[in-house]
Amino acid sequence: MASAQRVWWPPVSEPAEDSDDTPRPRRRSRRALVAGGVAVGLALVSGGALAHRSRSAARRAQASALASQAYERLREGRIGSALKLATDARKLDPGGRDPAYAWMHATGLALLEDAGGAKEAVGFMNEARRLGAAGTDLAFCLVVGAVAVRNDKLARRTLAQHEGQGIVEDAFYAFARGAALDLCCDGAAAEAYESSLSLWADAVLPRLRLARAHLLRGKTTDAKEAVAPLPRDAIGRLVIEAAAARLETRRVAPAPPFGSAAIAEAPRALRPIGLALLVQADDPNAALDAAMDDVDSPLVAVLSGKLAMIGGDLVSAEAAARAAQRMRPESPDVAAFGVQLALARGDLDRARAIAEESGDAATTAIVAAIDAYERKAPEKIREAVEAAMDAGVSPWRLANEARGTLGDGPPPVVAVVPKGAPLPPLWAALEEGEPWADVVLFDAAFAAGDTRTCQAVVDRWKEPSKPRDARRALLTGKPPSIR
Repeated sequence: MASAQRVWWPPVSEPAEDSDDTPRPRRRSRRALVAGGVAVGLALVSGGALAHRSRSAARRAQASALASQAYERLREGRIGSALKLATDARKLDPGGRDPAYAWMHATGLALLEDAGGAKEAVGFMNEARRLGAAGTDLAFCLVVGAVAVRNDKLARRTLAQHEGQGIVEDAFYAFARGAALDLCCDGAAAEAYESSLSLWADAVLPRLRLARAHLLRGKTTDAKEAVAPLPRDAIGRLVIEAAAARLETRRVAPAPPFGSAAIAEAPRALRPIGLALLVQADDPNAALDAAMDDVDSPLVAVLSGKLAMIGGDLVSAEAAARAAQRMRPESPDVAAFGVQLALARGDLDRARAIAEESGDAATTAIVAAIDAYERKAPEKIREAVEAAMDAGVSPWRLANEARGTLGDGPPPVVAVVPKGAPLPPLWAALEEGEPWADVVLFDAAFAAGDTRTCQAVVDRWKEPSKPRDARRALLTGKPPSIR
């Protein structure tokens, strides 16, 4: 029988008695463990805080860079891109100063030059106050709000308050001040835009606004000089130059070098003007009504109407006149255009009503002279001319030709001159859209027995009116002579 294997176990020693000198390894190792854990925890927390601070710093740096890019886009006139960059910057750094101010300036200019109305303007001003805007910055926001809601009286009052407060002007406030003065039909708008341009090197928006301000007041040469530094194919420059050429030549040709798609990319300040250059009398789809939503000044509506009228689209011109009338019915410029349009449509009664309501000396003098002509009263034409000169305004340009047609002076020349030769005064006035030139030319030609010229004039009339109907009937021999 095999013997069983023996299993060896280590001897069990007796436990030693405790004494003061006996180390206590279990208690000391617990303290070390706790201390080590705390150290590790502190290290983790410290590392996390450092990482958080590092990420926050990176976000702030990125937000600041986006804000700088937003200002660069504003300088280039790319408002939509600037607003997106500024909005993204605020998302990265909600409490940052640079993103907040970039957003404030981009949003303000967007309200003036891109899109937005009363609701957006109120929200913008409230947010600016929440961000702590003060001084010039808050003044900019308040002026933008007044212009965006199209309240000329509020805009004028706000500017007066800022002047009393001694607001120090920067480029953005000067731009907004110019927009407010444009809304009020104030010629000082050009000076405000010049100030903005001097404070904002190479900026596109104040340059375009300056050119438009000159254009609104008939200073076509100054308008073209203002946009000369811009690229030749820049849409803003193309619109200004095309509008200036039409005002100077009173002709449609040549056609504008742009289409409606390009106009959509232009600043709001130029869109109605650009579309007015594209409308045509025989194209009902090209009416100017929709563009009037972008009109930020009664003078812009008047200019757009004039451009449309030169292009032969009296329907669009009428839409522009209504828009101007809604914005500032008391403006002499608005009244003068209303009279000009009424006379272009042969509606002397309406022209007389507008002139009487406006009380404007220049408008009243022209209507009085034409009214005297229709009443066959040459002496009254002389009186109207004298009254205009006494008031320091321009008299009716055709007063002498009108008196000559009525037998009070030499008759005007009605014969067609050879091509290339200077046009006689009456023909030149007709081509340039002088009020009642068509009627006077018809009467002078009829008195001279030139029925061919009479028919050419009648062919121009697209709309009926009492004076025109009388001349048409004359040509068929139905009524007695009007003289």
